[in-house]
Amino acid sequence: MFGFNRALLVFLLVFTVDAFAAVGVLSEVEGEVQILRGDAYYEGAEGIEVNEQDIIETADNAAVQLDMNDGSILKIAGGSRIMLSDYKLDKEGNVVNAVVDVITGWLRFAVAKIEGAGRYEFNNSVMTVGIRGTEGIIEAGREQGALHLLEGRVIASQRGSETGLANKVEVLTAGQFISRGQGQGFSRPAGVPARFATRMPARMQHRLARRAHRLAHRGLNPRQIRRVMRRDVRRLLKNHPGMKHRLWRRFQQRWKNDPEFKAMVKARAKKFLRDNPGAAKQLKRKAIRRKMLKKRRMLRRQQ
Repeated sequence: MFGFNRALLVFLLVFTVDAFAAVGVLSEVEGEVQILRGDAYYEGAEGIEVNEQDIIETADNAAVQLDMNDGSILKIAGGSRIMLSDYKLDKEGNVVNAVVDVITGWLRFAVAKIEGAGRYEFNNSVMTVGIRGTEGIIEAGREQGALHLLEGRVIASQRGSETGLANKVEVLTAGQFISRGQGQGFSRPAGVPARFATRMPARMQHRLARRAHRLAHRGLNPRQIRRVMRRDVRRLLKNHPGMKHRLWRRFQQRWKNDPEFKAMVKARAKKFLRDNPGAAKQLKRKAIRRKMLKKRRMLRRQQ
């Protein structure tokens, strides 16, 4: 009944809530900011802590700064969506593994020095950037992305299997710029393109400084705006196709290895289908269609 498909992902997102430890705090908030956590949207405000796997969304002309517990700083511009896909720290607060997905929009980062075997990565739709402690600016569009490195050294690799260019790696040092469009190789102009500088929001042009120590309160309970609806997830997946794989990683290990979790999701999904006969019929029709298409493909191969 449940395979790796969009219907399952919708059920997982809407009907399950995981608890994760706080990994940072909203230290500066301008305009409307929302946090997608579990099955609800919460209002972003100064002093609210962020958790691993939170998705932070900013309205146009808004901005938010995250002071992370490892000492790193993330500044998100307006009209952006960022996911803290993985953010694990050791007992001393050092990064063990951190993956930040820039789904769309702009992010300026100042990553603290990574100790030992720790790993810190930024992803957009077309590249992965490995960080050891540096500062830079990332832009993410649906089919293009760019990085302007301000300090330090990073390794950028291509993402996506639509080309034969996988595993192509570029090393960048301070002041260098790199970009890529879907289905293309890396572009490395001698300087920062004027178009990139023109597009860049003004808030991305200022150096970052920690602000958490100025907060009057920390650990505030966020105000819930509303529950996540299935249409929200469908819209997210439609507008950002690459999110399917990223969101699936939230649940993949538990789905495979935790029988109780799997049984709970199935039970809740079945109850939903009983209470919504129209949705049940629609899913049944889609399942029948998938089986027919699979059978046709098998027959073609045999011919």
